[in-house]
Amino acid sequence: MKRNSLTRKIAFVLVVFYAGITNIAISQLPASLEKEVIQFYSDIYDALKIIDTQNEKDAVKKLGEIKPKLTQEAESLSAKLSKMPDLTEAEDDAMMQRMMEKEVINDMMTLLSNPAYIQKLENSPVLQREYDELMLLMDLDAGTEEQSALTGSQVCSFVVGAGSPNSGTYVVSALEDEAFAYNDFENEQFVIEIHEENYIDIMLIIEKPALGKHPFTMEMQVAIDLSKNGGDDYIGFDNYQEEGGGYIQIDRLDDIDGIVSGSFSGLFNDSSTEDDKPVEIEGRFSVKRM
Repeated sequence: MKRNSLTRKIAFVLVVFYAGITNIAISQLPASLEKEVIQFYSDIYDALKIIDTQNEKDAVKKLGEIKPKLTQEAESLSAKLSKMPDLTEAEDDAMMQRMMEKEVINDMMTLLSNPAYIQKLENSPVLQREYDELMLLMDLDAGTEEQSALTGSQVCSFVVGAGSPNSGTYVVSALEDEAFAYNDFENEQFVIEIHEENYIDIMLIIEKPALGKHPFTMEMQVAIDLSKNGGDDYIGFDNYQEEGGGYIQIDRLDDIDGIVSGSFSGLFNDSSTEDDKPVEIEGRFSVKRM
């Protein structure tokens, strides 16, 4: 992503965030719920700081550990806030002033407008995606039907670690009907499939649809096929061990027509090499549930 594009994106988020918090009737909230809202913003800020202070690999790992809790907080708060009455203009102005006095809000705005932070996001599609997911969680007023954990048509990205001739970061874009999750009742599995027109195919399998971590328990639980030669020569990656050695993490699991998103990490066989040395792969995905 070019710098001016990302800068405009950050600026847009700042504007939307300032406008968005006016939809939360802080002046009318019970003290306990107001405290819950501020704590949620503080938790989001702490997650954003992980992007700022950690390298890409460590940031993705730590964010994967805390995002399930953030998702639960967001869903709980959204349900509670939807029951609150609308603000009058006077209440709206008073609430904005009150929110601007909160230290965490000012700290967050300072971080998001920091050129060094923008530069770090610009240089890492993986961290950009993590940032996008946190922004979606922070938008407590957004409906789940309109949410997408990745920007635009990006449905997956993964990083192939050092030691492989094909190490690097891969960002996968696909149409909605080419990236989906579904119950495979015949085989008693839950399957996530991604098919990119540029010859990248990804399949992830877990035993049943459930939030949380699913350690590898079978062969080909995660399989990635890609080609750099227009489909002529395929390279395959699949989990190195049948038992253990990695996992699939489900962070979001909507009903039919909603979103299924999460991550995967582990040791993988690499068909582009002749030795038996595995390569580390970490990735994230967000697809529609069919």
